[in-house]
Amino acid sequence: MPINRLEHVLVISERPKETRDFYVKILGMKEGYRPPFPFPGYWLYLGNVPCIHLAGKMGNTGQTYYLGKDTKMVEVNGGTGAIDHIAFVANDVEKTRTLLKRNKIEMRERLVPEQNMIQLFLKDPNDITIELNFPIAEQGKGSGAKAAPAAPARRRAVAHRAAPPAPRRRAKAAK
Repeated sequence: MPINRLEHVLVISERPKETRDFYVKILGMKEGYRPPFPFPGYWLYLGNVPCIHLAGKMGNTGQTYYLGKDTKMVEVNGGTGAIDHIAFVANDVEKTRTLLKRNKIEMRERLVPEQNMIQLFLKDPNDITIELNFPIAEQGKGSGAKAAPAAPARRRAVAHRAAPPAPRRRAKAAK
């Protein structure tokens, strides 16, 4: 395969500082080194990987040079466009729930059948959906985590057959 890994996601924001704060304070990323591009922005790291690149809304020639002149790319439309969400593997679901509630960040929760995973979905300041995946086996007691019910077994396709004939009733013998 010609690719090895996902390198990063670029988020173009009308509120880059607020967005940086969300990824750092809520999701636990670290702001780190970013090359001296001729436009403002941030690189946000998970460990040693700068997986979220963040830039302000297009507005200068340096940014246009690096990111291209395609007007579809230039616009910030307040949604996630063709990308539906960004997913991260996370830990400590209970601490995360508490942090989100304390910061008044709405979330919805889902249990994934057969994968024994809790998922939390929330929005960043740009309305991008963030999915946080918590493997149940890695959650502590009191997390409210229970194994997800198994998905119903898939039925094999069966060719339709005519119904069997109804059983014949025997005539009662005359006395």
